[in-house]
Amino acid sequence: MGRKAAFLDEILEQFVRIVNKYNSLEKNPLDYGCGENLYPSEIHAVEAIGKHPDAHMAEIANILGVTRGAVQQTAGKLLKKGLVEKLMDEEDRKKVYLSLTAKGKIAFQGHEDYHAELSSYLAGHFDRLRSREAESLKDFFTKVESFMDTYNEQKIQGKRQPR
Repeated sequence: MGRKAAFLDEILEQFVRIVNKYNSLEKNPLDYGCGENLYPSEIHAVEAIGKHPDAHMAEIANILGVTRGAVQQTAGKLLKKGLVEKLMDEEDRKKVYLSLTAKGKIAFQGHEDYHAELSSYLAGHFDRLRSREAESLKDFFTKVESFMDTYNEQKIQGKRQPR
């Protein structure tokens, strides 16, 4: 195996480690300063509600890319934890809105602070890259994403084909 192939193997191994670490983070609940451990689906719902306060539950589902049922389930958990309250549309009783409570706003801000810290950390390293290096990095991730999309699409279609 040549040096270039060995280097590529190292990069791929590191990429897999990063994905595995991210997946691990996505499975574990964290406290964002509100005194409640929140699973990723819960804090992402809090984030969507905080960023889109005028969106009803169906719109929140759309924003998150999940079903209405998933949002209803998550909303129930957030209600029990005291992070949101439900508001009914007086003109259209089918529309239900979620509003962050004071506790929910603390969780929202804690999550925003996490993203700001991560962005700041990465920006410090990203700023050190030359323009060409940054473009190469972006191009690399674009190609990885494209491969993953194609591979997943083929696997999903393969599963649906009758045997």
